Amino acid sequence: MWVVGVGLILNLAACVASFSQLLHHVGNEPAANFFATFLVMWAFLIIGFIMLLAGKVKGGAALLTIGSLIFVGANVLLFGSSMFMIAAVVAAILTIVGAVRVARRRLAA
Repeated sequence: MWVVGVGLILNLAACVASFSQLLHHVGNEPAANFFATFLVMWAFLIIGFIMLLAGKVKGGAALLTIGSLIFVGANVLLFGSSMFMIAAVVAAILTIVGAVRVARRRLAA
């Protein structure tokens, strides 16, 4: 479960960095659009994490995966190949791998 937690913390840090970059260097409108995406993505991540904790591992892992992929997609569209996209991919991989590990372990038990 700690891998999911690390992935979520990295997701949050990457979101703040992406939002800050957009706000200070691109403009208010792209930053506002990213913030809307950020809210949707975090809804998926938080609900997915709570579902993992509650024992609904398949649904939780699916929501964590969807939320992470939304974030990667938003960063690819906004930044292309940049450090922000790489950070989003690393955070997504950690979150997805952690969620799958938790789901496998709990379903096998």
